[in-house]
Amino acid sequence: MSLAFATPEKALCDWWSGSANLTGLVPADKQFIGMVPLLVVDEDEEVLPPFATVAENAIINTQRTNENSIVTALWTIEVSAIAYAVAKEIALAIYDRLNKAGLEWTRGDVLDMRLESQTEPQDDDGLWKLRQAWRVTYTIEPA
Repeated sequence: MSLAFATPEKALCDWWSGSANLTGLVPADKQFIGMVPLLVVDEDEEVLPPFATVAENAIINTQRTNENSIVTALWTIEVSAIAYAVAKEIALAIYDRLNKAGLEWTRGDVLDMRLESQTEPQDDDGLWKLRQAWRVTYTIEPA
């Protein structure tokens, strides 16, 4: 699948949106790169759970070749939901969709995604936050 996005994180969100199961659990307007905004843009409405974020936390390794760079990074996908069962269902759907997956983006390919770990803390306000750490390998072609 080729995606017209400038970052692999944005490509991942678009690929996620292509799954009826995932978008049924977390609609596209509740998927964020980085942090969740406090308000929905242009609507002055609070973002209510469930929602999900994806963020690249660290680059572990970069190998340069004549054609591109191959990057191995750690990404965090965080699912927030009021009910634990809902958060767990979303986390399982993410795993089913992304584990060992590959996809294309405008400047390269996501070659592989592997779940490294998952934590399931509950905030003091009762919100469940299932955090998945993924090892992601992708290529970046020169600009």
